[in-house]
Amino acid sequence: METKYLAPVIWTLLLSGLYLPIKEKWKPKPRPSVSLSQSTWEFVPGKGEGSSDRLLKGPKYFLEFVNDSIFFVQLEATMVYGLYTYEAGSQSFTFGSLQRINQQCCDSQFSLDLIGTLPSIHSGVISGGKLKLYGKKDLTFKAMFI
Repeated sequence: METKYLAPVIWTLLLSGLYLPIKEKWKPKPRPSVSLSQSTWEFVPGKGEGSSDRLLKGPKYFLEFVNDSIFFVQLEATMVYGLYTYEAGSQSFTFGSLQRINQQCCDSQFSLDLIGTLPSIHSGVISGGKLKLYGKKDLTFKAMFI
């Protein structure tokens, strides 16, 4: 009589052992509410920039987010890339591990200062088609390709 009840219990345990891993596999993964992946932003000089007239007529600087962890910036002669993190909920933004490719003599002091500002960035906000980064110096970028 005990074997009569034992067989359904064993089958239930076996089937639940197969069901649970499948259920875990099909759980939707949480996605960030805002992804900067594959977006390009153009630097907008601030009003207080000493050389803003030259910048408006001079080279344009673009910040491109390749995916959810890698970015790059093209300067006059150098490309800078590195890692970043962005958490939309806390508006936390960090840039780290900056590397330069093809570093040459011809980058302006302003562009070097722009890149030097990135490690100090601690927060950022996306609103109205603009990305505003806050740190030692605030930077504003307008959306080019999102």
